[in-house]
Amino acid sequence: MAVQVVKLLPPEHFRIRIGEGRMDRIGNLVHSDTLFSALVNSGVKLYGEDLFAPMIDSLRLSSVFYGLRAKEKNENRDLLFFPKPRARFREPEDPTQRKKLKRLSWVSSSALSQICQTYDYEEALFQIDLLNSDRFVFLNPQFCISSTERIPWIEENTSFFRTILEPKVSISRVNSQSLGLYYQAELEFCFPKWTQERSITPFLFFLLEGELTPQLTGALNLFIEEGLGGERASGKGTFASWEYESFSLPREGNIMMLLSSAVPKREEMEQLISYELQKREGFLFWGGPVGKRKKSHYALQEGSLVKTPFEGTNLEVSPVPEKRAVAYGKALGWAFGQKGGQKR
Repeated sequence: MAVQVVKLLPPEHFRIRIGEGRMDRIGNLVHSDTLFSALVNSGVKLYGEDLFAPMIDSLRLSSVFYGLRAKEKNENRDLLFFPKPRARFREPEDPTQRKKLKRLSWVSSSALSQICQTYDYEEALFQIDLLNSDRFVFLNPQFCISSTERIPWIEENTSFFRTILEPKVSISRVNSQSLGLYYQAELEFCFPKWTQERSITPFLFFLLEGELTPQLTGALNLFIEEGLGGERASGKGTFASWEYESFSLPREGNIMMLLSSAVPKREEMEQLISYELQKREGFLFWGGPVGKRKKSHYALQEGSLVKTPFEGTNLEVSPVPEKRAVAYGKALGWAFGQKGGQKR
């Protein structure tokens, strides 16, 4: 089935708050279950639950990742970044460089293709040196591209995203008195410009399996106005526009790197290779000021490795029997290795 890359293009001044359980912390990506909820809520608002609900179980999408659009004169080139696989890598020859490898979080699509070709089944690690300057280029400590994607005019250690701590004052609703000062963390996009003809525009993107139906298109049009993350009422997390194109996602192989936060089916538990878990919890609001805590669960983090086939499953997490609440947990991933489960 075809896969589309949906690019969320920000306005000139863009901030987003990705909740991480504390006001002074933020997450580094929007997980697929959060994206799923935002898209479904937009679709239900537009078309009603009876019309849009049948599409819910067929949706399969990734989490939200980072992209960079390099503009030179009138030409644009997009770099798409995916999580570094959550598996062991060959130790660097220089032991002092281990910290540099550990700080790396995001690799471009071209770099990820090279990484996946080197997986050692017996040692259960990637036999590749990411610090090899002939093959890879670090844009900054967290972002890496392949040498073929090199952009000569980008300065080393350029910041494309930064965390901002914004001071806030909590006001009591009872007597309107101050409850004290606190700081709220937000992710701010940087738009570095070298000359009038050369600039970098950061953006967000996600992958969507299948075709963009008229209902999904309408949901996306509302979704970019509704936004992602917290503080949406003040304009945070809302986008200027969106666009899409087909994406050649590798689908054949006996191993898959997850691009979504997936919940394995019971019979898929033996398919796990190298993974990290995250607890998914929170509150649900149905038009009232006080929310109800939804059922918590654990999901595999993006970048985890599993054996194929691996489908994942959605969960019912509503605390109220008469209200339906679905937590997205299906798997979309980057496959590699030998087809048919053969070792190489």
